[in-house]
Amino acid sequence: MSSSPRPGSDVGPDLSGVGIRLTTDNIAKAIIKPSADITEGYALQVVQTEAGQIHSGAVIRETSAAVTLLRSDGTQIKIDAKDIESRKRQNQSVMPAGYDLFGASQLADLIAWLRTLKDGARPAD
Repeated sequence: MSSSPRPGSDVGPDLSGVGIRLTTDNIAKAIIKPSADITEGYALQVVQTEAGQIHSGAVIRETSAAVTLLRSDGTQIKIDAKDIESRKRQNQSVMPAGYDLFGASQLADLIAWLRTLKDGARPAD
């Protein structure tokens, strides 16, 4: 089975229209506790190879021959299926925690900006 890259960037889900899809409370929860409700395809996977190497990330491509993981730093690693000893889905988002360290004003500003994303168009850079 193979999967194609998801909309948005490879590192995170597409945020276009998030201002319609999520409430203010849900956006705050997603930022502060990203593992509380993991978006499909963004759960951390841990793969151990026969050689004892451990790799983690989101599965962005999978075929009968290989699995490609997207690491939290944005790099990808392709692991041959024949080299995989074990693979386990974690109840942890690939989005890092720690955004609860934002000040209340910073968090409010970020949520307010995300609430403005109400259509399918990507925001201008």
